[in-house]
Amino acid sequence: MKTLNDAFRKLKTDSGLTTAQFAKRAKVQQPNISAYTSGASSIGPKALLRACENYFSWPVMPLMEIAPFTGAFATLPTVGGIYVLYDSAGNVVYFGKATNFRAEVAQTWKRTSSFPTRFGPDLKKEKHMFGAVTSFLSLYQIDTPRVRKNFEAFLLRIFPNQTHNHNLGKFS
Repeated sequence: MKTLNDAFRKLKTDSGLTTAQFAKRAKVQQPNISAYTSGASSIGPKALLRACENYFSWPVMPLMEIAPFTGAFATLPTVGGIYVLYDSAGNVVYFGKATNFRAEVAQTWKRTSSFPTRFGPDLKKEKHMFGAVTSFLSLYQIDTPRVRKNFEAFLLRIFPNQTHNHNLGKFS
């Protein structure tokens, strides 16, 4: 690379993102991206380093947080990340990682819990489908598979006895 602008231009081109997406990810103003890539303005070493640090960071972007959910799977995005199911009292029922929220939440919704819970007017302990006890949903977009796995492992450590996640105790 001949100049820092060349390095910035290569980063922008190789990202495959639109200018708006790249600006958001690298935390650089859109007019500055155009100026740096065209050579109209020179990017300094500190600005390039900051843009690279932001671009290569592992953002966790909340898409919905404790939003009412009744099973309208077609409304869910197809991106990946971590999802959390809550009961009507706001207690965490289940969380997991997904490469496609729409498919994974639908699959978990129809899954039966591996632990009996008290449910219904007689409070009899039974195993229930997650969809029967879920009232709220949170989705957190995490693009990097390794970060998704680490984030799920972190959550498993925080909520070890409060969820019905079948990966409990399986850390790597």
